[in-house]
Amino acid sequence: MNRVLNIFNLLGICALVALCAIQWNRDRDSHTQIIALQTTNQQHEQTIQQQTQAIRGQQADLDDFRNRLMRANDELQKVQSQLATVTQERDRLANQNKLLAAERDEYKAAIPKWSAALAARDGLIKQASGQIIQLAQQRNEAIVRFNYLVAKYNALAIRASKPSS
Repeated sequence: MNRVLNIFNLLGICALVALCAIQWNRDRDSHTQIIALQTTNQQHEQTIQQQTQAIRGQQADLDDFRNRLMRANDELQKVQSQLATVTQERDRLANQNKLLAAERDEYKAAIPKWSAALAARDGLIKQASGQIIQLAQQRNEAIVRFNYLVAKYNALAIRASKPSS
């Protein structure tokens, strides 16, 4: 019985060794998986932190871009308003330019008529000047004749007013 007990004990120890080996193998595999999962978890946490930082940076960039876009829209509206004003002013000046060009053309067309009218006026002025000179000469001659007659009249009046002695 002792022998059976020893064999049975040996079989129990072998079974226990086999069970411990299987358990140790399972624990080692589990531990390896735990370490791998922890490493993966740490990598994921680092990735999450990096992505979080990247998201924060991208959010800041997005906010900056939104602000720039709003300012650009405001500036665009101002520029469009100024452009509309300048366009209206340009159109007004173009219309005014057309009117001035038409007026200039009318004046250019009127220049020969004015030149002819001025030449006619100058001719009339020369003719009137000649008549004025002729009339002035006739007046001067009349004055000379009148003065001569007055002098004669005065001489006769002086003779007639002297008593005869």
